[in-house]
Amino acid sequence: MTIGVAKTVFILIATCYLDTSGRRPLLLISSFGMTASMLMLAGSFLLLNFASAAGFAAPFAVLGSISFVSFFSMGFGPMSGLLASEIFPLRLRAQGVSLSMAMNRLLSGILSLTFLSIIHALSPAGTFFLFAGVSTIATVFVYLVIPETKGRSLEELS
Repeated sequence: MTIGVAKTVFILIATCYLDTSGRRPLLLISSFGMTASMLMLAGSFLLLNFASAAGFAAPFAVLGSISFVSFFSMGFGPMSGLLASEIFPLRLRAQGVSLSMAMNRLLSGILSLTFLSIIHALSPAGTFFLFAGVSTIATVFVYLVIPETKGRSLEELS
């Protein structure tokens, strides 16, 4: 229930600040927060290796999970479809958004199907370190490539 409440609150935050602060800053905050959350989850699994700190692992993991869902819900969650609809030229918009959403769903499905195999191959901590690395790459990608669309008409972006 806590994760659902956190997700709802952060979706509302994104809704309130999407047009005032812009898409790019929210994506940067989102990706940075998701990276920190993945590192927190990896750290919680590492804590299990130390008997004296093992009691902190579960609350640390729960906090990392809530944090990840919250940061995802304020950036990458709602903006994957929105940003795709804004950055493609008008003549390619339908195909671009369709391809973008299809890739989003396909990669989410592949991740879901392979998650247990990845944990088995890398360990839980290693898996979340890998995810933190991917999230770091996403942060750099957003910073270097994604344009700010706030205050610009669709015609200007095309």
